[in-house]
Amino acid sequence: MPGKRIFSMPDEMRGRSDKIITLRFDRSDTVDLPCACNYPMGVSVVCDNIGRLRVLRTAEVSVGDGGLWRPYPTITWLDGVEEPGQLVTRVAALNREGGISIVNTPNGVFDERLVKEAERRRIYVEYIDGAENSVRN
Repeated sequence: MPGKRIFSMPDEMRGRSDKIITLRFDRSDTVDLPCACNYPMGVSVVCDNIGRLRVLRTAEVSVGDGGLWRPYPTITWLDGVEEPGQLVTRVAALNREGGISIVNTPNGVFDERLVKEAERRRIYVEYIDGAENSVRN
């Protein structure tokens, strides 16, 4: 597929950094979304002062050995997945070097503005509840 590249990386978006997955995405397939939170600038995330974040629009994860690809979230809401009391919005955002960085809101903060706009634009979002071990999209 032109433009799409395949990467092996930890499953950080779902809070399972100990699990290595294979992803396929195009780094140029991004969209600027309004956001209501301050994301850490230490990772040089592309954003501006009027509350917008450049987000990876689509990604796919390899499933099984048969060459099957399924949608993979580029925005997640993690509720107690990595540790009790965790409540973060996690985003796959474009960084200034042209790569993708995974960034979080501060703990306890849900970036409703970003998530709602992403859903409106049909970007795949997952809500993951660690206590119930459930995923909702």
